[in-house]
Amino acid sequence: MSTALVTGGSGYKGSVLVPLLLADGHEVTATGAPGSSTRWIQDLPVDIRLADLTEPGVAPGLVEGHGWIFHVAGDTSTWSGLRARRRKVNVDAAAAMADAALA
Repeated sequence: MSTALVTGGSGYKGSVLVPLLLADGHEVTATGAPGSSTRWIQDLPVDIRLADLTEPGVAPGLVEGHGWIFHVAGDTSTWSGLRARRRKVNVDAAAAMADAALA
């Protein structure tokens, strides 16, 4: 059985992807930001990990042991006051996940 990591698995796009991967026979780990709701995936046979992807060292620990990495986590806020947070989530965390997956 192959293993898949879905960052943002508790969000809308991730919660659509997770059941598709399960139906295809994958063992799935899904992440969400600390404090986020897992209502769309909590009844599915997945390993749910709430983690702040912007924290140094988190990405390698999440990626380890997974054959497939689906990075769909993101900050979609439009308020200008959250610009720095959006960059950390959408650019820096994405780069950390890619680097960890390549390693």
